[in-house]
Amino acid sequence: MTTLVKSKLLSIATTGLFANFNPQESERYYVEVGEFLDLSASTLEPEELFKLYEMQFYLALMTSHDVDAKTFLDRIIDQFGDKNSQRVVLLKSIFVEAQGDQKGAAELLGQDPDQLRLSRRLVTFSRKSNDNESYITNLNYYLNISPSDLVAWAELGDEYSKIHHYDKAIHCYKEILLHEPYAYNMFYKVGLAYYYKFIQESKAKMEKKDRILEVWELIREARNNFLRCIELCDTHSKAWAGIERITESDFNKFLDKHSTNQTKEYLEQNAKLHRLATAKLQK
Repeated sequence: MTTLVKSKLLSIATTGLFANFNPQESERYYVEVGEFLDLSASTLEPEELFKLYEMQFYLALMTSHDVDAKTFLDRIIDQFGDKNSQRVVLLKSIFVEAQGDQKGAAELLGQDPDQLRLSRRLVTFSRKSNDNESYITNLNYYLNISPSDLVAWAELGDEYSKIHHYDKAIHCYKEILLHEPYAYNMFYKVGLAYYYKFIQESKAKMEKKDRILEVWELIREARNNFLRCIELCDTHSKAWAGIERITESDFNKFLDKHSTNQTKEYLEQNAKLHRLATAKLQK
């Protein structure tokens, strides 16, 4: 069980999924990570330990446990030093910003603007709620320089989803899965993007069979990715809800009228999955 928990928490830390947690999830994982570190910190490799320290630092800030956030920042400073580490400067700037001193945070970053992680943080400072396109441009520029930043790929995917560019969002999430093939939340996001793309495309007239099969491919990809998410995390209720919605979609009736051997098999699977999803969501 400890190994599974460790694997799950390290996956969340590496991909930056915690950045998109709702308040309840943030609080739950703040408690879970804290308990795990209390019990297992001494068994972790240094890299693993400080990935979890960093995540707990962020979770502490997200749940208004600023004193604990400072504690984990101090532990990281003890390990990496206080002057020549991008990692430390980055975290210090985040902590200072969380205390309401945005100017001070920007000044910390400005001390070494050519370093990649600091450049990444400066991109974050450029974010404005009413200027999505500029933020996307900055993220793309940064990712051209640092394509291994999985958190940035996740943010870019989310930004593309907001403006309904689902193909581009899917590409971003799949970039993460190339590095983290067991990141179940990313499979959920890929499935969700395919589902929204399906809704987008199904609004157009579907008079030709080729067009029907093209749209069917989208909802099938959505279903497959939700299923992969569930395979990795059986309790992922949002993925189960996605399966339920797909399997009760009116498109299934439309597909039944234009069936092929492949679509018949798909619809038969849907019937079984619908019963399973309904049972899971009722628990």
